[in-house]
Amino acid sequence: MTKIWPLSKTPASPAGIRWPALLIWTIAWALLFLLDPLLDLANLSMLLLLGSVAASLWLTPAYSIAASTVFVVAFNWCFIPPRNSFHVALDKHLLLIVTMVVVNGLIAALMVLQRQAAIKVSNHQQRTTFLTSVSHDFRTPLSTIIGIASSLQEDFRLQGDQRRLHQMSVILEQSNQLNRITNNVLQLVRLDEKALDLKKDWESAEEIIGAAVHLCRQRVPGRTIEAGVPQQLPLLWCHSLLIVQLLENLIDNAIKYSPPDQPVRVTAVKDGKHIAFAVTDKGQGVAPELSKTIFEAFERLEPERLQLWQMQGPTARGVGIGLTLCRAITMAHEGSITLTAQPGQGSTFTVRLPIRDNLSTPREV
Repeated sequence: MTKIWPLSKTPASPAGIRWPALLIWTIAWALLFLLDPLLDLANLSMLLLLGSVAASLWLTPAYSIAASTVFVVAFNWCFIPPRNSFHVALDKHLLLIVTMVVVNGLIAALMVLQRQAAIKVSNHQQRTTFLTSVSHDFRTPLSTIIGIASSLQEDFRLQGDQRRLHQMSVILEQSNQLNRITNNVLQLVRLDEKALDLKKDWESAEEIIGAAVHLCRQRVPGRTIEAGVPQQLPLLWCHSLLIVQLLENLIDNAIKYSPPDQPVRVTAVKDGKHIAFAVTDKGQGVAPELSKTIFEAFERLEPERLQLWQMQGPTARGVGIGLTLCRAITMAHEGSITLTAQPGQGSTFTVRLPIRDNLSTPREV
C-alpha cells in the first residue's frame, strides 16, 4: 500500500545528535578527575550517574546503555581501589559496581523513552493543529464554490447548454468530494481528542442505514446499493450522524473497489450483545498482508492494483483517511470494526456496536 503523509520531517542524523552527549560526558569526566581529591567514592559515582542521565537526552536507547556500561567500567579502572585495575574487592565495591551498571542502564533507557514519548506527542499535536487549520480554511471557500456552482448548473440546465452543464457538473462533483474529505479530516481530529463527549441518543439502525444509503445513491445514482435490515432490531445508543458518516465511508469504499455492474450490500443484524453492520462488495478483495494496515491513516492501494473503474467517478479519489475515521468512530462507541476479504472474491467490513440497556443508560439532554 502507498502511505501518504500530510507532513514530511527529516530526522536528524545519528552523528549530529550524539555531539551534545559527547560534550556532556567530557564535562562529567573532567569534573570527576577535578573533584577526585575532594569527594568520596559514593559522591563520585553520583556525578557519573548525573552525566549518564543528561547524555541520554541526546542518545538512542542502544547508544545510551552502551555508553553508560563503558563509562562504569572506566570508572572502575580510574577511581575504585585498587586503581588502574579491573580487580574489585568483593567485600567492598562489587555491590557498588553492579548497582552503578544497573541504575545507569535503567535511567538511561527511561530518559530515552521519555524523550521519544515527548517527541511523539509534540509531532501529534503539530499534525493535529495543521490538519485542523487547513481543513477549517478550506470550508469557507468550498462552501462558496459549491453554492455558486449549484446556481450556475441550474442556469445552464434551463438554457439547455449541455457543454457548460457538463463542465459545471464536474466542478460541483469535485468540490463536493473535497468537502467530504475536509469533513472527514475535521471529524478525525475531533475524535482524537481525549476529552471528547459524544452527544448520544437512542437511534434506529434502519434509519441510520437508510440515511447513509440515500446519501450514496445521490452521489452515485447509477450504482445499485442494496439494504437489508430485519424487523424489531434493538435501538442503538449512539451519535447518529457519526454512524451515518461511518457507513457512508464504507459504502464509498465498496463502490470504489468493485465493478460498477456489481451491487453493494448493507445489512444490520443482532449479533449477541451487539448490532453488526456489514458492508459487502464483490470487488477484487484485499490481500491478507494489506488487511493489517488498511485502517491506518493515509494508506491507499498501490496505483498498479487499481482497476479502470477505480480511476474514474466521484469516489475515485481520496487521501486515505476514510477507513481511519471509521475505526475512530467505532472506538468512540466502544465497538469494533473488522475486515473479511479474499483476493478476487470481494470484501466485507463489519462494525459491531454494543446494545445497551435503556434502563441503565442516561439520556443526554
